[in-house]
Amino acid sequence: MVFTPTFLVSGPNFEFNGKAAVVPSAILSDGQWAPPNHFQFVVNGVAGQNYTIQASTNLFDWFPIKTTNAPGDSFTVVDNTSTCCRFYRALAGP
Repeated sequence: MVFTPTFLVSGPNFEFNGKAAVVPSAILSDGQWAPPNHFQFVVNGVAGQNYTIQASTNLFDWFPIKTTNAPGDSFTVVDNTSTCCRFYRALAGP
């Protein structure tokens, strides 16, 4: 579900009338190693929402490992190329 409230923001050098789309965030949980050298975790989000799952080794440079339309409110992601010490995040949108 996308919540689109109408709002007005104004200031001395800024004025905007419009609508904002609030996209629910995703929460990653239940991370675990799966043989052989695969890492898997659960993405808890919104069914039907597009997500891009990204990985990083330094929290600065991120690269996509999967783009998906969530099949349910929770789904499992398996990183078959995982190495030691990776960080993960899920971004709404393709």
